[in-house]
Amino acid sequence: MKSCISLLALILFFCNCTKKVEPDIITQKTAILSSNTGKWQLNIVSINFIIQPLTAAQRSFIKSYSNNGNYSDTDGLNGTWTLPSADALEESYTNFSSGIVVTQKFKINTLSTSQLNVTYVVNGKEITASYNAIP
Repeated sequence: MKSCISLLALILFFCNCTKKVEPDIITQKTAILSSNTGKWQLNIVSINFIIQPLTAAQRSFIKSYSNNGNYSDTDGLNGTWTLPSADALEESYTNFSSGIVVTQKFKINTLSTSQLNVTYVVNGKEITASYNAIP
């Protein structure tokens, strides 16, 4: 009986020690952000929690994230992007007028295969931007 209990305890120990390997969340989000065409079209902007009407240029604004870490948008910015953590996105590009490399940091609120929602601060104003994936 003792050996049966010992064997059962040993089996339970090994069953509890097996670990399910979950794909790394940053790897998953990187794949989602750059999947398909990697293109995201702006559809909603709010400033300090107030939704703003979009101009024609804003409605056609598109960001593109490639799986090699390059970034571009329809305003003509080109640079690189990274996910330093599961809920953070950073874009770096050279400022047109000054030539200085700018890094914009975003908090990722939502990232799915169909939607990207980020928040960032510019001149003390909290901006939330929502994008739809372009298939």
